[in-house]
Amino acid sequence: MTESITGPQEVRELKKADYKALVALAKISFPVTQSRFVVTDDAGGLVVTINGKLVAASLLRIIYLPSGRKIGFVAWLMTHPEYRGRRLAQKLVEASTALLHAQQCDDIATDVEGYNTGSANVFYRSGYQRISMWQQLSRWNPIDSMWLWIRTGFALDPGHFLWVANAVSEQGSSWRGRFSVVVFNTLLVVLAPLLGGGILLSGSSSVVSVQTIVAFFVGVSSLLAIREMGTRLVSGFHKQPLEYRAWLGGGWGISLLIAIGFGAAFPLPGNLYPPGDGWSTRNFRTLLGQGAIVSTLFVTCLIILGSLLSEAGSNEFLAAIGFALLFVGKPLLIFDTLVAVTPFEGFNGRHLRDYNRPIWLMLSAIAVTIFIGA
Repeated sequence: MTESITGPQEVRELKKADYKALVALAKISFPVTQSRFVVTDDAGGLVVTINGKLVAASLLRIIYLPSGRKIGFVAWLMTHPEYRGRRLAQKLVEASTALLHAQQCDDIATDVEGYNTGSANVFYRSGYQRISMWQQLSRWNPIDSMWLWIRTGFALDPGHFLWVANAVSEQGSSWRGRFSVVVFNTLLVVLAPLLGGGILLSGSSSVVSVQTIVAFFVGVSSLLAIREMGTRLVSGFHKQPLEYRAWLGGGWGISLLIAIGFGAAFPLPGNLYPPGDGWSTRNFRTLLGQGAIVSTLFVTCLIILGSLLSEAGSNEFLAAIGFALLFVGKPLLIFDTLVAVTPFEGFNGRHLRDYNRPIWLMLSAIAVTIFIGA
């Protein structure tokens, strides 16, 4: 094994003969929830071989926007676990970027989960910048941006962020992001009664009153505020600043499909991260894990309050707020605890699992109990 690891390296284009080795590399590089979606595209990709063994690969795509612009996209980047730490991924990113530039792409982009700072830092060191949704809409116009989100799968990736080569990162106002997230989640959850509980389920549609919309707005605002407050308290204790990043652009597709199809909520709350880029998640495991614990307990208390309010028959508005807290809070609690797998690592569940597995399991059990019984 030592001989193969220290042998000569070659960076070359992907060939058909590499597909079997590529599939094997994907299986060992990614969890099963990801590896089965690794497919090649017409743009092909690049591989790194050591002594003839395929040990790293990038898969590329070219997407034509409605305006006619040509976007190169780094769809997959993988390295065999035994060969990590040798900057093979960065060699691939730099070579892939040069290859897509040579094909006259107007922009070159990728999307990376916010938790996955290992991959994010590879692109960051290679000259890519994480850009906000507002920058995307300005850079490509709304129709082009929407097309890019759908074609790349970014619309189905909650907690992911778009990175663009040679871009300038201007993240904008976090308060604008928070407000946009609240409005977006509110609009999604009011679709359920309009569609009678989802077009795939039986039920009759009903008119949504202004009071119901306001109640959902209050419920969503309260849940996201209390969730953020929990982590903020812990970050203050550790004297470590954090910044809020909205999940806008990424993930809205799956949230919309669940709302329309099943009349259920799939919240996209955004999350808190250390400022800027270039940091590593493992260096903040304690802070983020403890923040996730406090956050989860706060959200749990608010859901219990919602259960009490929903039975307040004497006050229709309070009952509506209680229902909103349950309708949005229960699925949020599940994704913030039990669901700690790709592609949902942007929620707090992964922080809990990494920090303390017994606590993660305990809070997950509580979340499941509340989801079923509350």
